[in-house]
Amino acid sequence: MESYIMLSVKWMLICFLWLGATSDIGHAGTYVLTSGESVSGDPISYNETGVILKSSDGSLQPRVAWNRFTQPALKQLAADGRSPQNIAFVEPFLEEVAQAKAQRNKIEIKPVQRIDRPTGRTGLLALFSSPLGLLILAILYAANIFAGFEIAYFRNQPYAIVCAVAAAAPLVGPLVFLCLPTQASTKAREAAAAEDRAKETPAEPEMAGYAAPIHPSLQANAAGATEATSAGLAASAVESVPAPPAAPLSPTVTFKKGEFTFNRRFFETKMPGFFRVVPSEADRDKVLFIRAQRGEFIGRRITNINQSELYLQVFKDNVTADEMIPFNEVSEVQIRHKDAV
Repeated sequence: MESYIMLSVKWMLICFLWLGATSDIGHAGTYVLTSGESVSGDPISYNETGVILKSSDGSLQPRVAWNRFTQPALKQLAADGRSPQNIAFVEPFLEEVAQAKAQRNKIEIKPVQRIDRPTGRTGLLALFSSPLGLLILAILYAANIFAGFEIAYFRNQPYAIVCAVAAAAPLVGPLVFLCLPTQASTKAREAAAAEDRAKETPAEPEMAGYAAPIHPSLQANAAGATEATSAGLAASAVESVPAPPAAPLSPTVTFKKGEFTFNRRFFETKMPGFFRVVPSEADRDKVLFIRAQRGEFIGRRITNINQSELYLQVFKDNVTADEMIPFNEVSEVQIRHKDAV
C-alpha cells in the first residue's frame, strides 16, 4: 500500500516538472534587434524602459531597451505579454498604435462664418447718422455748457455770457474763461472804490495857527485894549471855531458762505495784507472778523494757513493767541475798521 502511494507521488512530481519545462519553452522566443542581432528567451519583466529575458538555461539577460527592438519584435513581445500591464508598456513604441491614436485625436478645423464688413460711410461723420451718436453729441454739448457755468462761478464771471460763449464755441469758450483771472465781486469792488475815495479826500487843516475873523467893532477898540484883553479875545475866538468833522470809517466788506468758497486761495487773494507781520498803511486800521461754528473771532493777522484750515492771531486779555479755524466751519468773513468792532 505504501509503495503504491509513493509511486503515485513520484508520478505527480514528474508531471509537474514536465509541465513547468514545457511552459517555459512555449513562451521562449527569438526577437530581432534594430542592429541586426537577435536575442532569445522568455520575457519575464516589463517596465517603461525595456524587458528582461530569461534564457533557456535559467539565467537572466540584461534588460533590453524598447527602442532597440524592431517593430515585428515589439509586436511579438506585446503578444507574449502575460498581463494587460505588460502590453501597455510595449504599445507606445508600436508605430501602428501611435498612428491610430494620432488619427483618433486629430482636430478637425471647421470654417468660421465671418461677419460682413460695413459698407457706406464709416468715418467720423457717420456718428451723426445714428440715433445713439446724436444722443452722445447732445450729452457732450450739454456738459460743455455746464462746464461754462461752473467756470463762471469759479472765476466770478457773468453766467449768461460764459454759457453763451460755451454754446457758440464748445470747448474753446470755457477754456478761454478758465484762463482768465478771477474777478472781484460787486461788494469787493464797491469797498475798494470807497477806500480809494477815502484816500483821495484831502486832510483837514490843523488847528495850530488857525484864527477866526474878528468883528469890526473889535478891530476899532483893539488899539486901546490892553495885552490881557487882546489875549482873552483871541482865546474866545479860538474856542468859538467848530471842531472839524471826524474822518468816516472805512466800510465793512462782507463775504458770505455760498457766495464765496472759503479756502486757502480765497484768503491769499482777497486778504493779502493780513499775512504781513507789519501791516501796510492801508491795512493798519483794519481787523479780520470770522464767524464760524465754534464762535466769532477778531484778529489782525493770519499766522499760518494750509489746505484745510487757518490760524488767526486774536487778543485774549491783552495777550495774543493763535486760533485754529477750519474752512468748512466758516460761515462769514468780514474786513472791518478797528473802531467798528
